[in-house]
Amino acid sequence: MLDIDDELAGVVSVIASAVPPTPPAVGDWKARRTTIDALFEGLSISAAHHDEVETVDFAVSSADGCAVPLRLYKPATVPNVLVVYVHGGGLIAGNIDLYDHVCRRYAAEAGVAVVAVDYRLAPESRFPAAVEDCVAAAEWTIAHARERVPGARVAIMGDSAGGGLAAATALTCRDREIGPLAAQIDPHLPDAR
Repeated sequence: MLDIDDELAGVVSVIASAVPPTPPAVGDWKARRTTIDALFEGLSISAAHHDEVETVDFAVSSADGCAVPLRLYKPATVPNVLVVYVHGGGLIAGNIDLYDHVCRRYAAEAGVAVVAVDYRLAPESRFPAAVEDCVAAAEWTIAHARERVPGARVAIMGDSAGGGLAAATALTCRDREIGPLAAQIDPHLPDAR
């Protein structure tokens, strides 16, 4: 029998409890969304919460006038980077509440300010809604970085599907001359902090 470290066993048990015994049918996005959201809810419950990070909720308008919820996370230290963070979830699941613990951790441990984007999900919102939501968030962040986090450079990052959206957003910002974005960060690289 395989031994699992106690700390890892706790995370594995959260994942195991969220995964149904039989995978959802191909095309059953509602069941997949439920599974993914349950997984991240379980992970957020077991994560450190970093209550020292200050948060502010607000919204910006996307290209089609839709309100896009954003959440700003400010660490206790004075940050010099403001990161636009795009959550994962296969483009069909996730939201800023389920990824709150992730953003708090980045803010607390990396000492950066974070703007989390609650982009619209597929299939209810068709392409390019999610990209336009992220572009609106990046544009707002670039325009207002000085008032929210004086002297901060603006970067963008995301995990999983959010990484793809972050890349699409960076390219769209470049093509529309929205900027500058100081960097696009891949959180999976060993030196990404």
